[in-house]
Amino acid sequence: MNRIVTQPYTFKTSGLEVPTGTMTTAATAAIATDPDTFGIDSNAFDGRRFMRLREDNKASESAFKMGMATEDSLGFGLGSQACPGRFFAVNNLKLMLSKLITQWDLTLEKNGQKYLGGRPKYEYFDFSVVPPEEYGIRLRKLQK
Repeated sequence: MNRIVTQPYTFKTSGLEVPTGTMTTAATAAIATDPDTFGIDSNAFDGRRFMRLREDNKASESAFKMGMATEDSLGFGLGSQACPGRFFAVNNLKLMLSKLITQWDLTLEKNGQKYLGGRPKYEYFDFSVVPPEEYGIRLRKLQK
């Protein structure tokens, strides 16, 4: 979501001037955890977050489906810059996840040892959200 300004731009409402060559970015992590959209505890894991949003917003429920390019979900871009292959990508992700869940054993580890504690806290580096480096995942192919 990083972009470089190619010509000077002035915001009409604030008068802020952005010179050519300035790097800009969308704060996607902040948008994806906005309490106004996702509720008070928006940083907590909620596997049914988008299902609840669809139920609460029946008139615009399709905007909250995976692969939709909306202001609340910028993973695939927005507007004329939205990824044209986003629905293909979403279907491939679903296929990959189904294979992973049904054919592999996944174990969360901390410092190389099996970890059974709570969900690790994310770490933030500039515009990236990453898991703490002492955590990892061990994959073991299940026998048929």
